[in-house]
Amino acid sequence: MIKKKYVVAGNLGEYNDFMRRHQDTPNEVYVYVDNHLQLIGRTNIEGYYTGTYYKRPDIGRIQDIIATSKNPSGYTAEPVIPLYNNHVIDYRYKQIED
Repeated sequence: MIKKKYVVAGNLGEYNDFMRRHQDTPNEVYVYVDNHLQLIGRTNIEGYYTGTYYKRPDIGRIQDIIATSKNPSGYTAEPVIPLYNNHVIDYRYKQIED
């Protein structure tokens, strides 16, 4: 099964650089997030922040959507693993603890 992962990059060039570094993952499709509207209504969001993502004018909205996203199984999305450098963070759903 192919898994969709969303990449929040500062610009398209940084996304392309990310793609060059992640060519060896045939079971995953990486989607460039060029607008926060792409994430609205999604569940089980997984993906990466990379490059100068923190300079995007819509980064606050993107992070809010990821942080408040919930699926029916009681999971919430939050950053969990820093990768490669200070600017890349893996995020995925993590079980909410009571």
